[in-house]
Amino acid sequence: MTALILKVAPKSFTCEGEPSAECRTATQVAVAVTNAFREYRISDPGEIAALISLQAFESVNFRYNRNHGPGLPGQGTAAMLIPDLISKYAASIPAIAGTINGLSPEALLDLINANDDYNFGSAAWQLDTQCGSGVRINLHTIGRPSWEAWIKYCVGATIPPERVAYWHRACIAVADHFHLVEAKGKDKVPAFCS
Repeated sequence: MTALILKVAPKSFTCEGEPSAECRTATQVAVAVTNAFREYRISDPGEIAALISLQAFESVNFRYNRNHGPGLPGQGTAAMLIPDLISKYAASIPAIAGTINGLSPEALLDLINANDDYNFGSAAWQLDTQCGSGVRINLHTIGRPSWEAWIKYCVGATIPPERVAYWHRACIAVADHFHLVEAKGKDKVPAFCS
């Protein structure tokens, strides 16, 4: 999984020289997303490509786990979830659910981000619990139209060319990782992403 992450976010090889303690390397990300995919039953290549590309793009190559630009206080995780979703997500985690009442959005985000499994599990949780089963099924088979619909209507984000580039890299990396025949050829986007 580390090699896959590096193909999507090559700058995640190291955090050396990064000013932020939020930074995670591809190796750290690989362990946490593998745990999240197991927890939320994510095994389809289309879902994996969508989730890894989302987090790589939103966290700027896994450098940040909170929004440092204009945004809402308490917005973050590698998926840059809004505070309302952070609160729902925290309540769904048995190990911390009993400790979250009364926490500010920033303190709640700190609690989530203190554990890499929670931080990198947020995107899989959102897809699994907040988007509807049809979204997951569509990511398996429909390709770009379903990915765009997921980004716009479930994630609530725009689709600039940079986001598309992350997704294309993730599609190719996932196809290569799973040895899917349809991905043969340099930079060919596999069918599950076309």
